[in-house]
Amino acid sequence: REASQKATAAAAAERARLAALKRQLEAAEQANTAAGTARREAEEAGALRYAPKLLTVAQEKEREGQTALRRQDYLAAQQRFQEARQEYEWAAQEARRAVEAEKREAALQAERQREAEQLRARMAEARSQAEQIDAKRLAPQSWTIAAAKESEGQAALGLREYSTAKDRFQEAWRGYQ
Repeated sequence: REASQKATAAAAAERARLAALKRQLEAAEQANTAAGTARREAEEAGALRYAPKLLTVAQEKEREGQTALRRQDYLAAQQRFQEARQEYEWAAQEARRAVEAEKREAALQAERQREAEQLRARMAEARSQAEQIDAKRLAPQSWTIAAAKESEGQAALGLREYSTAKDRFQEAWRGYQ
């Protein structure tokens, strides 16, 4: 009878141990799935380009989780997957911030380009008016300086140095006046 009770107790303990392992495995698998979802979101956000260091850390944590899962160390696997998910989320946030900053910079550059091109058009109109009154012959020194500034402005515009281009076109405009 005592042996039977010990066997029953051992079987119950084994069932409890297996149930606990099953719960640990399920928790580790859920954490793995969450890490995978976070990885895809980070990749879609551009983390490879904008947050490569964070992405690398997250990938390493995910690999460690896979290794722990294969060793059936479910608690360690769950922990690594949770850490990987967090790192992926940080990488995605960093990437989104960088993308937004890049968009703002692109909009600023586009505005600077428009301003430079408007000044170029204004300067070209002044040059045209100066040509009509033969300013090249009547004020050759001013004309030469203005033409040099215009050339510098064109070069700066081609290099996307819009602030410099604006300054040179403004100077050329004054020279052609």
